Amino acid sequence: MSNEKNKDVEYNVDTDTLSKGDKQLVRELTDIFDKNQNINLKVLAENLRVKYGIDEAQMMPIEGSVYEKFSKPFNLSDQVAGFMQDYSSGKRVRIPYINLSGDLKTLNKFCEHIFSEGYQMGKKDSEEKK
Repeated sequence: MSNEKNKDVEYNVDTDTLSKGDKQLVRELTDIFDKNQNINLKVLAENLRVKYGIDEAQMMPIEGSVYEKFSKPFNLSDQVAGFMQDYSSGKRVRIPYINLSGDLKTLNKFCEHIFSEGYQMGKKDSEEKK
């Protein structure tokens, strides 16, 4: 681009003082723009905010969840291994992926407990419908 063409363009950044990291970020962003030309700009902007940690979303709490209620008595080891994003409430919410681990004996008891509780809930629900 010639300086003559861009003489009326205002820049927010002094481009003469960009570090290698700054230039790498610009390269990465322009590559993302090139690869995502068919994506709505709002969606692309949201994806960039998430990728670069600019706009933190609320994390769905594990505390008080049905999962916690069922797993807590078994002292199972769990770990958040990432998240999916949900927009159904009108706001972006991160829903955690949870890795659950324990010895096979404990996991068997946990599964039996879930099955038993689910069976009891279904039985109670069908009795109420009568």
